[in-house]
Amino acid sequence: MKVKIHCFEGEWDNHSELSIRPLIHVLERAYLSAGKQLVYTFKLCQTIERLKDDLRASKIKFSKSVYQNCLYFAFHGSGHGLYGNSHEEYISFDDIAKTLGKKAAGSIVLFGSCGSYASQKQLERFKEETDATLVVGYSSKVSWIESSIFEMIFFSELCRYEQVGSFKNRMQKLSSEDQLLFSKLKVRFI
Repeated sequence: MKVKIHCFEGEWDNHSELSIRPLIHVLERAYLSAGKQLVYTFKLCQTIERLKDDLRASKIKFSKSVYQNCLYFAFHGSGHGLYGNSHEEYISFDDIAKTLGKKAAGSIVLFGSCGSYASQKQLERFKEETDATLVVGYSSKVSWIESSIFEMIFFSELCRYEQVGSFKNRMQKLSSEDQLLFSKLKVRFI
């Protein structure tokens, strides 16, 4: 399927040059050369207020008839939401859902957040409030490297499937079979 990733990334810390953007860019280039389509938008959200602004109104351009849209949140996280650059700034999963509203209807949402510990109930509530097709998050503390590897495979596999249900089944199988990496992540698919 044609995939459009809308990536929102928080700053990992004041001194880090870590970013998921180069990895997504490599995927985009690889799929372009293979004749498949994966495109992305990228927003560096230095504050939670910036994230909210980017999620409001017309800031996200969905082309539902052409692409499978995927909202990708790459932030520090906790059991109830995401942190900004400082751990003093915080937004709950419920507040993200309220800010998005139904703009995420039909989309896949990936919370690629270390320490999110997203509960099944929280992700179900998010899915219901936004009408997202699939919501994915970690239910354990994850490292940046391990989660980034999983997320690149996630997007790569998404491009291979026409149906979200088939993609979900494949990813659930991958995350349960690979005892070296993915089982530690405890990925939830809602």
